[in-house]
Amino acid sequence: MKDLIPEGGISRRSLLKGLAAMSALPSDVTAATQSPASESSTQVLTPQGSWNPQLVLFARHLQWTDVENGIEFAKRAGFDGIGWAVRPGAHIEPKDVEKGLPKAVELTQKAGMTAPILTTGILDDQSPSRGDT
Repeated sequence: MKDLIPEGGISRRSLLKGLAAMSALPSDVTAATQSPASESSTQVLTPQGSWNPQLVLFARHLQWTDVENGIEFAKRAGFDGIGWAVRPGAHIEPKDVEKGLPKAVELTQKAGMTAPILTTGILDDQSPSRGDT
């Protein structure tokens, strides 16, 4: 994989341009990169083997709705998981983390998705870990 990434790294802009260009390729070209195991799989073959990253939606993009409807939206949109946030104004307030986070994770898992990421308002070792962070 190192051989595929330039020495100085790759910028977000370059990555997005490349992804946009790939989407314009004919389907028979992009089909060659799909895993033969499953036609609906998002698994991609690389020189080092298969790579199947999860597509996870950050919960901030669901702030317009509640946890239950956000999960339903993410599931219907094809996401594999949701990255929940515990901070003021988020679905899970810091003061409610002991009840809110397990409930959000449980509902996410019941929908067949994962909750692999957690974002908090803790910025450094001086930030309060609970309360109004």
